[in-house]
Amino acid sequence: MRKSYSEILLLTAKTNIRQFYTYQVGWLYTHGGPLIGTALLLGKLFRIFYIPATYDYPNLAPAGTSPLSDHLLSTEYTQIIHHGASANRSEKMDYLARWQPTYENLRVCIYPQKVTGHLNCGKCEKCIAAMAYLYLCDPIKKYTVFPERNILILYIQWFFNMGAEYNFITRLIKRAITLRKLWLVPLLLLMYVGGFLTDTKVKIKSLLPYEIKYWIRTRLSPGRIQKS
Repeated sequence: MRKSYSEILLLTAKTNIRQFYTYQVGWLYTHGGPLIGTALLLGKLFRIFYIPATYDYPNLAPAGTSPLSDHLLSTEYTQIIHHGASANRSEKMDYLARWQPTYENLRVCIYPQKVTGHLNCGKCEKCIAAMAYLYLCDPIKKYTVFPERNILILYIQWFFNMGAEYNFITRLIKRAITLRKLWLVPLLLLMYVGGFLTDTKVKIKSLLPYEIKYWIRTRLSPGRIQKS
C-alpha cells in the first residue's frame, strides 16, 4: 500500500539583500535576518515561522541564526522558532537517508544557476558535503537529485576546496570504520588539516579592510559584481 504524504504550499521570495553585504559579511553570518524578515514582512499570514538550525546545541558557533536569540524577533502576530538544534548534522542526514520523499526532492545546492538536469549541481560546498555523507549512509544511489560523481574525487575535492567542522569529520570517520570503508579514513583525517586552513583563511580575511577585499574581488573576479 502506497503511503500518502501531506502537501505543503511553497511560497518563494526574492530580495536584494546581497547588494548590502556581499563584500563585507558572508552569508553564513547574515542569512537569518533576510529569512526572518521575510516572514515578519508578511505579518498576519504566518502565526509560527520555523527557522532551521545551523548548529546543534553542544556545538554552537557565531552564525546568522541562533537558538539564543532568534525568538527575540517574534512579534504579536508571528512567533519565531529556531528548529533542529537538538540534532547534529550527521543525525539529520541519517533521518533524511531513511525518508523516501527526499530521494527525488532533496535540494541542498547553493548555486541553482549552475544546475543542469538535476536539482543539485553536485559541485558546491553543500552538495559535496551531502553526497559525501550519503555515500557513507549507503543510500546515495537511491537519490536521483545528484549527478553521478566518483566518490574518491568527491572527497579529494572536499578536502582541497572547503573545510568541514571537526565534530562532523569525527562522525564521518566513525561511520567509515563501522562500514569498513577504511580507505577513506586517511583522507578524512587529512580534513582536519583542511579545517584548520579554512579557519585560518577566514580569520585573515576578517582582518582585511573593506577596500582591500573589494579590490581583490574586483580584480580576480571582474564579473562577480554584476552577477551579485
